[in-house]
Amino acid sequence: VAWEWRTSGSRFAKGFVDGYTIELTSLSPGVVSAERVFCKFVRQGIEVLTASALVDVSGCMSFVALHFTSPLLRAARRGGPCPGLERRCQALLRSISEIPKVFQDTIASFHERLSHREAAEWRGCDEQRGNPVPSPSSAPDLPAPKVCPFAVAVAEQAACEAKGEQEVFPPCPTPAQHNEVLVKRPSASQVLRQTAQHSRESYQETKEWRQLRAFCVRAKICVDYNRDSSGLRCTVPSSECCFRHACAVCGAEERGGPKAQYFSHGGWNCNGLQAWLMAHKSS
Repeated sequence: VAWEWRTSGSRFAKGFVDGYTIELTSLSPGVVSAERVFCKFVRQGIEVLTASALVDVSGCMSFVALHFTSPLLRAARRGGPCPGLERRCQALLRSISEIPKVFQDTIASFHERLSHREAAEWRGCDEQRGNPVPSPSSAPDLPAPKVCPFAVAVAEQAACEAKGEQEVFPPCPTPAQHNEVLVKRPSASQVLRQTAQHSRESYQETKEWRQLRAFCVRAKICVDYNRDSSGLRCTVPSSECCFRHACAVCGAEERGGPKAQYFSHGGWNCNGLQAWLMAHKSS
């Protein structure tokens, strides 16, 4: 199969180069006409040469050098030296030899960007407080079907009557029992505290925070250190944390000392956050 692919790739290059055989044999001496043929060859054959080099780079390069660049330079040298055309021919052969490497680097970079987009909060952060992105493979739980309680009660009563049994209702609770089953309402201070905590952590559900968090994961910067200063940040000293205590936006390092993470700003509180988000909008 590999031999068939190499043969077809050489056939593509051979069919394209053979189209210039008549033009090369009737080429007038001099650099001007040779430059014109060279530019036409590159302009018309860039797709064919790229596909052939991806299949068989050595066969494509040797075929072009033997049947195009060599006859072209021989015709041009009949009118005098042509160092500029020689450099262009060498650049063409060098570019053909680098096509597979450029293709592999492009594919690897594409896969790396895909993996970065899937980056979740799993390094340098507290997973209990994070907002992990659900995986597409995990199917959502279907809601339970709604059942009418009146219909259930009627069905149970009909079943009891069919069996000849009489439904026994529980006795009514006394006022003391009513007090026991009542749910204790939270105080006003507890409600305010829960509301403030929710408002402090609501930024973690935004698209901007997810973008900043993914950048921290890629750059091996502590995610907890770059959280909002009004909430809980990384409690591990910078010398013991596995990730850098630095602002992901401007790169300012932690100054050190007790509770130093609260005296040094993180990425979410950096003055340049909006400009950083605009510059990394496409990433």
